[in-house]
Amino acid sequence: LITIVKDITERRQAEAAARDAAERYRVLFEGAGEGIGVADAETQEVRYANPAYCALHGYSEAEMTRLRLQDLHPPDSLARVKAVFEAQARGEQLTAPDLPCLRKDGSVLYADIKAAPIRFGGKDCLLGLFRDITERKNSEAALLESREALQLLNQELEIKVVARTKDIKLETERLDLALRSAGMALWDSDLVTGRVS
Repeated sequence: LITIVKDITERRQAEAAARDAAERYRVLFEGAGEGIGVADAETQEVRYANPAYCALHGYSEAEMTRLRLQDLHPPDSLARVKAVFEAQARGEQLTAPDLPCLRKDGSVLYADIKAAPIRFGGKDCLLGLFRDITERKNSEAALLESREALQLLNQELEIKVVARTKDIKLETERLDLALRSAGMALWDSDLVTGRVS
């Protein structure tokens, strides 16, 4: 009788450590408040999307992983978005500010996207962190609109002040001419000092 005993303690510890690490990463990705997406660098297909990323766009995870880059951005901004995606995939650009994104309902949101090239499932991919800046962008647009409206009102007021100043000057000249023609004079009296000028 031959008995072979192999100690598998190290292997079990390594497997447990791998499970723990995978669980930590899963909790981080799924619990993150910002949208996290992974897209294939070549096909530009979404490979992974956390719940915040799905909610941002209005898709379920199953729907999201059937989409490509062109499905998630307005057609008129695709050239810019693709150029940014390719630069980020090459590691040449980290942040892409103010990119328009499409929601499932067709509405547009704006996001700042920080991304880095990674290997995911044996493929070259791009890991992106999406921060929704739509509210900030709308506030900035409203502020700009208010500023422009105030500038317009200020210009209109300046025009009215200039016109009224001309009217007052003309009326003063007419009054002065009328008084001189009538042989009369106009003077000012300071009631405090008693001075007449």
